[in-house]
Amino acid sequence: MTQFLFKYNEGSHLQERVVSKENLRGLRAYFVKNKINPLVYYPIALNHHYRLDEKKLSLFLESLLYSLQAGIPLMEALNDLALSAPKLTKIVRMIQGDLISGHTFSTSLSKFLIKPDHVLNSILLIGEQNGQLPKALSLLHGYIIWKKSHHKRMKESFTYPFFLMLTLLGFIVIFFEYLIPSLKPFIVETAPNLGIATKSLFLVQGFYEKYIFHFFLASIALVGAFYLYGHKNKPFKEKIVFSLPLFGPLAYYLQLYVFSNKMEFLLRGYCSIREAISILAKTTKSPTFSTLFTHTADNLFKGTSLSETLEKSPFIPKPAIYVLKAAESSNQMERGFSSLSSFFLKKVEDRLSAIRTLCPILILVLAGGMLCWIVLGIFYPVYTFEFS
Repeated sequence: MTQFLFKYNEGSHLQERVVSKENLRGLRAYFVKNKINPLVYYPIALNHHYRLDEKKLSLFLESLLYSLQAGIPLMEALNDLALSAPKLTKIVRMIQGDLISGHTFSTSLSKFLIKPDHVLNSILLIGEQNGQLPKALSLLHGYIIWKKSHHKRMKESFTYPFFLMLTLLGFIVIFFEYLIPSLKPFIVETAPNLGIATKSLFLVQGFYEKYIFHFFLASIALVGAFYLYGHKNKPFKEKIVFSLPLFGPLAYYLQLYVFSNKMEFLLRGYCSIREAISILAKTTKSPTFSTLFTHTADNLFKGTSLSETLEKSPFIPKPAIYVLKAAESSNQMERGFSSLSSFFLKKVEDRLSAIRTLCPILILVLAGGMLCWIVLGIFYPVYTFEFS
């Protein structure tokens, strides 16, 4: 995507504006209206330096929020941000150029996100239309912090079991690739009467030596086939995931937690319930919940209440339905979804705690059993031979 960088003097300050090709006419009209002669302009490529990751987006929203809450107009706040944050200068200049060309702030900002986020765009657009941009920015800043903490929580929960499993695999490779083949001739010559543990150890080592490459290729092919088929048939993939012990309930409650949290943010951002459900139907990756949200949005359009529609679904637990009914009767939907978010977060934390506790124990028990088997298979024949 090609953009054009303009440098010009406006008053006593050297200004920069970056606009897309289709917005050149609007910027030139601004120059003619204000009798400004650009000093230089040239095309630039829109690469990763012109993208907002979560860290840059959080900095951008927080800095702009403070300026707007202090009563500074949007264009001046963006100019101050461009001068105070060098990492954001080029992006801010592009947004200023889009605003001058007649684009909305939400449309311009969405172009610089690494991944499209319809929840963020919707909150920002509605806040801009209602004249509540500072509140929208405050909500979005909280939304970005929630996403970062959510990803960090999931990453930390699986890091320790992953490294334990990696250590176990390295332990298996070292023993079956190097240690056992080097000791096998000595054991066979020293102790002709081999025990069951030793024979089974040599049998597994022989299988490993002959078929490990084929096993490795077959595993890759199986995972690849499951991924490709699951990518085309997402309900099948989701059904398999939901049926897994420990991980199935985690995935289920995680979907409900994300749903309730995003609904809370959207409702606080002046979205109607039907608009919020429609946004989630388009953005959720789960085919089960996407179909549920689409059906719910259609029923809301017909006049059915949210709790009545979700009550018919087997995927929404009964306690959540009771909370939604109470929230609807008291017209406190934001507070209702906030309570649901806390409830499902507790469920997610319980499952993550179980995974953090049980997975390392299972891996250590497996590693201990294999170590005992290998030690018994190697040293038992030598021990029996010396004392026979």
